[in-house]
Amino acid sequence: MYVTTATLNCRADPKPGASVIEKLARGDAVSAGETSDAWVSLDRVGQDCWVAQHFLSENQPEPEPAPATRPTRLYSPSSESLGALSSGRSGSSGGSSCGSKRTCGEMNSCAEAYHYLNDCGLGRLDRDGDGIPCESIC
Repeated sequence: MYVTTATLNCRADPKPGASVIEKLARGDAVSAGETSDAWVSLDRVGQDCWVAQHFLSENQPEPEPAPATRPTRLYSPSSESLGALSSGRSGSSGGSSCGSKRTCGEMNSCAEAYHYLNDCGLGRLDRDGDGIPCESIC
C-alpha cells in the first residue's frame, strides 16, 4: 500500500493522541497488517505502528505538483493598493481555490479543512501531524 497524504504520523497505538513512532511521506510504500476500527497496523523495522486507514491506497499516488513560486518584486504600493489592503479587499477580482482561511475556526466543513490541508498546504490545520485536520470538526 502507499501513503496518499503529504505527511503521515505512524503511531504507537491506534488513536490520534498516541506517540509518534515514525513520520511517513506521500508515496511511501508500506506493508499493512491488522486493522482496528479505522486504523491499520504497519509492519515496520524495529516497531510496528498505526495509521489512519483512509490515508493509504493500493495505488501509488501521483506526485504532488511543485508549489507555485512568486517572483520577488520590490515595489512601492500605490495609494489604491494600500486602500485595498486596509479595507481587507484584494487587488484581484478572480478567486483562488485556496482562499484566505487560515484556522480551523474559519472552516465550514471537514471537507473544506482537508482541502486546505492537502491542496493548499496549510499544515497548521493538522496540529498533531496525523493527517487529520481540524479534529474538532473531522
